[in-house]
Amino acid sequence: MEKTIVQQLNAIKQKLERFTRKMQQLSGENQQLKERLAVAQQQKAELQQQLEVLESQKKILKIAKGLEHDPKAKQEAKLKVNEFIKEIDKCIALLQD
Repeated sequence: MEKTIVQQLNAIKQKLERFTRKMQQLSGENQQLKERLAVAQQQKAELQQQLEVLESQKKILKIAKGLEHDPKAKQEAKLKVNEFIKEIDKCIALLQD
């Protein structure tokens, strides 16, 4: 009877040791996956930012291409830019006061 209990305890001990090793292994894998996820999220944010910049540049290029072929639109754009410059100068003057 004692042998059976000792054998059962040894078997339980071995299973517990296997379980502990497996848990440590899975914990390590989990940590690695968390790190990879963080890197991927950072890369996604950077790519999203680059996409926004490129879309903005695309809009500007589209407007510029349109201005090349339409002299009237080109003149209107120059006037609008001059207006903006005057407004900016006014703002700067107000800030300096």
